[in-house]
Amino acid sequence: MRTIFRMIGRHKARAIGVLVLVLAGAGAGTYFATKSSGAKYELTAAGTGTVQQTVSATATIEAINQASVNFAVAGRLTAVPVSVGQTVTAGEVLATIDPSTLQATVAEDEAEVATDQAKLDSDESGQSVTSAEQELTTDTQAVTLDQQDITNDQTDLTETNDSNAVSLLQAEDAVTDDQSKLTTDEATLTACQDETSACSALASDVQKLSSDENAESTACGPKPPSGSSCSADENAVSEDESALAEAQSSAVSSAESTVTSDQQTLQVDQLSLESTQVKNAQAVTTAQQALANAQETLQNDEQDIATANTTVADDRQGLGPTIEADEASIEGASVTLSSAKLSLSEATLTSPIAGTVADVVTKVGDK
Repeated sequence: MRTIFRMIGRHKARAIGVLVLVLAGAGAGTYFATKSSGAKYELTAAGTGTVQQTVSATATIEAINQASVNFAVAGRLTAVPVSVGQTVTAGEVLATIDPSTLQATVAEDEAEVATDQAKLDSDESGQSVTSAEQELTTDTQAVTLDQQDITNDQTDLTETNDSNAVSLLQAEDAVTDDQSKLTTDEATLTACQDETSACSALASDVQKLSSDENAESTACGPKPPSGSSCSADENAVSEDESALAEAQSSAVSSAESTVTSDQQTLQVDQLSLESTQVKNAQAVTTAQQALANAQETLQNDEQDIATANTTVADDRQGLGPTIEADEASIEGASVTLSSAKLSLSEATLTSPIAGTVADVVTKVGDK
């Protein structure tokens, strides 16, 4: 501990402080000493008169009250408002150190006390239990919502499957119809290429050619009927063949275009079927994932309810010990705060007595 003010004792001592305050009291110690050289006798007549005697002595005079004063805390010296020989009164400021660090410590300790007090107030009012119960209520509501989500997701999955079945059936029917039409149109093309009556565009021409060929065969045969004209029938057959050839070319071209169109339509509908199958699978996967997520969320929220129930029970059971712990924390923080305030007050050094400053051996800025 650093000596700031020192009491001056009877014996000489080495100064170890900054300031020395000496106060002279109201009395002084005096030491008298006499010395005799031996007994001597003288005879004389008795009578009355004045007897005079001188005594010499030495003594040390000291102040009755002296004080040595120390800073109880460390810090940078910011002021020394007294000087050597200055008379001071009891309680007068002699020196100060920078209080900023001590003030910060006091503020922190006050905040700590306030925090501990707020926690005690909260615990005494049962807010921790109330908070846990509110959390339990929230978790219960969440579970209810999760169950509704699961119901909705199950409905969505069912509707998705039903919708997928309809769209898939439509796509499959379209492909089946395309395949059937293509088969029919390919048969028509073959019939037109073979010049058969199955080709509707050639049916009349084929029938007429057949009829004229029969007539020609009869008129131009070994025994033609009387009055028949073979030449006319031959011309008719020739004309029929030319007309059939022209009709066949047009019918085949039309049938080929129809078959090509049928093939393209079938290809488009097959791609549409494949796309429908992929989309349906994706829709089912999405719906199933949503249902799985909802079930997982429900499981987590049910676990939260169990945890909240445990927390409520623990909070109710542990409220007493918690309050005791809070009170102990406040007590400890208050002791620390008192110590910090005491240290702050000791940043200002005052004179414990009235007297005169004997010495100043430091300056502002020293630590």
